[in-house]
Amino acid sequence: MAIVAFYLALRADINIGVLTGIWSISPLYLALLDYLFFDVELTKRHMLGMMCLVLSVTSLAICTQVEPDPPYRSANIKLHPFPVPSWFPTLLAMLAPIGFSLSSILVKWLVGKRKLNATTLPICAYTVVNLVISIASVCYFLLSAFNWQAFLLGFISSIINTLGIICTVHAFSSGPIGPTSALINSGTILLVIVEGIRFLTVPRYLEVLSVLVGLLGGAILTMPREIQRVILCVD
Repeated sequence: MAIVAFYLALRADINIGVLTGIWSISPLYLALLDYLFFDVELTKRHMLGMMCLVLSVTSLAICTQVEPDPPYRSANIKLHPFPVPSWFPTLLAMLAPIGFSLSSILVKWLVGKRKLNATTLPICAYTVVNLVISIASVCYFLLSAFNWQAFLLGFISSIINTLGIICTVHAFSSGPIGPTSALINSGTILLVIVEGIRFLTVPRYLEVLSVLVGLLGGAILTMPREIQRVILCVD
């Protein structure tokens, strides 16, 4: 659903910052569902780190929305004219966090309650999904020119994505989902840094502040003792 929403947003000429801004609040949904279904209460450290990351990702999405034609919006993307109403990708973006949240809760239940293997589960699931996508891809390439570069890029990306999903399932099954999801969403921060270096662009003040807040939130969740020592200036 996320990929479809991005694709339709490009066709409808909608800034993807709108979509990522909507998705950035999904950790809050997950934290609530985690409490309702598994009675997982968050500590003050969890809440502070999660809110920092959510605020960071949301601010970065606002930066993208304010700038109508950012340098990382590739001019090489050529799409065939196809009218798409602007409300449709926005609706998908609103439904996507619900799907993410429900799937995450289901995964935690299957691994935690049903005792399924946290590595075998995502591998089996994505094997089936990729098989279906492969069949659809063959049908698509029969109607259009085959692109080896796109095929290899997609193949390598799917392997990396599956490894990331395996790590995510292990994290969800062994800890609170809300803060874990916030750390996963912080990939937007890394994307801003990489794209800034790639296009040699000078970040704006809001972007720099958002990145710093996001890094602080990640450090609070992953290195709480070290952050406490820095703030309190104790050994």
